[in-house]
Amino acid sequence: MDGELSEDLLTDWAYRAHYLTTLAARDVIDAYYGSQPQYSYFTGCSGAGAHGLQMAQKYPDLDPAVADSFVCMAP
Repeated sequence: MDGELSEDLLTDWAYRAHYLTTLAARDVIDAYYGSQPQYSYFTGCSGAGAHGLQMAQKYPDLDPAVADSFVCMAP
């Protein structure tokens, strides 16, 4: 690393890391139990609720997200 922020680093920090962690966790569950989980949920409120909505929009292959009292930030 050269100490500079890149678009990939910012994307990972903003949202992609949670998605990739979810995929890795599903693989670990599959290896241990012999099958993928039937359901996996994301729940959060306020900033985490906004994050859940963002993930649901960017990654429609994820199961439902429960977002309560989310914060919307205008661009």
